[in-house]
Amino acid sequence: MHLKIISLSLSIIFVAQFIFCNDEKNCKQEKVELFFTTMGTSAHVLIYPRDGCDGEEILRKMHERVEYVEHIANRFDETSEVSLINSMDVGDTMRVSREMIDLLIFSREMTERTDGAFDPTYISGVSSAVEIDDGALMPSGWEALDIDTVKCTIAKLGYVLLDLGAVAKGWACDYALDAVRGSITGGMVEIGGDIATYGRPPDGDGWVVSIPDCFGSYCLKVSGEYGVALSSSRRGGSGEYHIVDARGKVKCIEDAYALAVAVDSATADAFATAMIVLGEDSIKTLNQTENLEGMLCIEGKILKSENIDRFLHKGLWGNIAYHFGSSSIW
Repeated sequence: MHLKIISLSLSIIFVAQFIFCNDEKNCKQEKVELFFTTMGTSAHVLIYPRDGCDGEEILRKMHERVEYVEHIANRFDETSEVSLINSMDVGDTMRVSREMIDLLIFSREMTERTDGAFDPTYISGVSSAVEIDDGALMPSGWEALDIDTVKCTIAKLGYVLLDLGAVAKGWACDYALDAVRGSITGGMVEIGGDIATYGRPPDGDGWVVSIPDCFGSYCLKVSGEYGVALSSSRRGGSGEYHIVDARGKVKCIEDAYALAVAVDSATADAFATAMIVLGEDSIKTLNQTENLEGMLCIEGKILKSENIDRFLHKGLWGNIAYHFGSSSIW
């Protein structure tokens, strides 16, 4: 059974603008930004450098970090670490980067936190449990990977493949911001609709993100360190289902759109995928999970977590500039 979980980031709009300082000189703190393509989608980095910090150098460092995550996590690149892990034979061991170890440990924890609704492990051409000669079942899923966090090695104990598309973009957003917090007063990274924010724009009013009309005529506003992610059961306008229930309970997920707000983009990304799998039950999960809010649109019905309203605003459209995220292919 060939099961995939791939995050689809629909068109989330990230909003930022030039703001005048309120000091006695009425100075203007300039934003510095970069647009590029990565992970099969568009990316946007926007920062406000601290005095004396080189904005172009900061952007270069952030860009390099995003590209590095793509280099290790893109399963469509046969030279990437995730592809090399997938090509390992049972019994093989390989050394990987510290970043890959951290990404896998985080992903495994998210599988546990969502009771398997988010699971980037899947089986290709075999069932979820493979019988071996003595009648025992060969390990599959996370049990088929022995992750050594000290030696930075992966040993394959069974038949398993990895698809990190439902978490890598969000993780890359966080990874890029981690490198430059001391050099900026505020900033954001957006990759295919997954967003990580830090600080605030110079007016102190927060970061504004528009959301699809299916959730109502709202904008999100966050201030400080947050992650925002949107997921859909279909890939763009193609009509192709691209999220399945790795637990084997549902073959494919019907039309649904999920929005998650968390303390970081990777968590939001993973939970947005899990919400599609969990359906209406996801709202109960959100309400029981600290520092996590979200909304689900399923069959035209909008369901909201208990405290999402504190991020929702109307009437913010009059004086904003737009950046449109685009659908990702992995």
